[in-house]
Amino acid sequence: MIHFDSEKAMEDLLYETSDDFLIPLLGGDNCFRQVALGPYGICDLILIGTNEGANDPEDILNIELIELKNTPAKIDHISQCARYKAFFDAMQGKTDFIVNFHAHLITLPTDWAECGFCYLAQSIDWLTVYDTKICPATGLELNPVGGWHKSAFCVADIKKFLTDVEEDWLNGKV
Repeated sequence: MIHFDSEKAMEDLLYETSDDFLIPLLGGDNCFRQVALGPYGICDLILIGTNEGANDPEDILNIELIELKNTPAKIDHISQCARYKAFFDAMQGKTDFIVNFHAHLITLPTDWAECGFCYLAQSIDWLTVYDTKICPATGLELNPVGGWHKSAFCVADIKKFLTDVEEDWLNGKV
């Protein structure tokens, strides 16, 4: 398991390697750290890029927000990312840019099979959750976490649901 002395140590590593690691991985032109977002809080890292001057009729401000947690994933972490998203949602229409926002939650390895948080995280299209691990070849590695499911779920469950609903509906219970 990875061990960082603090969340700041994670941030230091990612910020110091942002030109070689984060920007090529997630996009953006510049990396900023400890960015104040008014009453919504202070985010760890933000990658910012634009398509200004491109052949697009409108200028887009691409925001890749990175929230770091030196713990396994928790529901509170998604709530924090949602607060930051609210800041950028409020920014829409108040600048000359269209804001394109995506959050990246980077945590220590989590037992996803035991975590009810997985269904919430996978249903949020503006959020990607990553586990971290040390890779001897590349250093720190971010692994997008996804594909969660109940292992016992199958087509028979769908058929039973449809049969039950149809029965109740046809019998006037609905």
